[in-house]
Amino acid sequence: MNQREDLIATHNARVAEIILQAHEQSPWHYHTKLTESVFCLHGHIEVQCGHPASTIRLSPGERYDLKPKVEHRVRNPTAADASYLLVQNGSHDFIEIDRLSPVMC
Repeated sequence: MNQREDLIATHNARVAEIILQAHEQSPWHYHTKLTESVFCLHGHIEVQCGHPASTIRLSPGERYDLKPKVEHRVRNPTAADASYLLVQNGSHDFIEIDRLSPVMC
């Protein structure tokens, strides 16, 4: 199970460090009114997006930005722990999506 440490949490901004164990992933979801930036800190992570389907692979120091209403999940494709910094700006919501199969490029 991922470990999350909230560093900042206000009504319109959240910053958290998240550690994903080997092969762990978040559920498919989207946000209606917030933008997210995912900064890889340690190991390697993937940001998978649906509609259009894409997989963005991040190494330490790399970043990927997500706009509102983009279906996505973050996953650790490796056999070692990985961590990332999540920066969210806007009114927070989390709409989980029931997806039966992964979306890959």
